[in-house]
Amino acid sequence: MCAAIRKQKTKQFGEVKINLSEVRNKMGEVAVSVAKKIKYSGAGTVEFLLDSEDRFYFLEMNTRLQVE
Repeated sequence: MCAAIRKQKTKQFGEVKINLSEVRNKMGEVAVSVAKKIKYSGAGTVEFLLDSEDRFYFLEMNTRLQVE
């Protein structure tokens, strides 16, 4: 694993000092809203960035294709 990816993963999984349930619930509402707005009905993830003021920003949506 290269150093840049290792550093990114450290930031992604770093210590969190916020009220997770409140922020997580709001992120969930936004994620569902994004999926509904584009009429997406499959599996996927929506990623956000969280700043030091507990504000979050949409980063990306990763769709998952199910292969059978």
